[in-house]
Amino acid sequence: MVLCEPNVEVCRIPFAKPRDVLVAALGSEHQWLPVLILEDKQTITEPEAIIDYLAEQFSGPQVLP
Repeated sequence: MVLCEPNVEVCRIPFAKPRDVLVAALGSEHQWLPVLILEDKQTITEPEAIIDYLAEQFSGPQVLP
């Protein structure tokens, strides 16, 4: 049995603003990093929350307490 996961696109964005990729996706007021942008344009910006979300979605390890 082959299990296929949905695609995750990882972009390395330069630290200096303006961050054109984020401005195009979220607007100029939302240029923070790190950010995980979900399909419905919701965002997760806390690193631990990003790790936990990806772990839940792809059966990986979560952040240790």
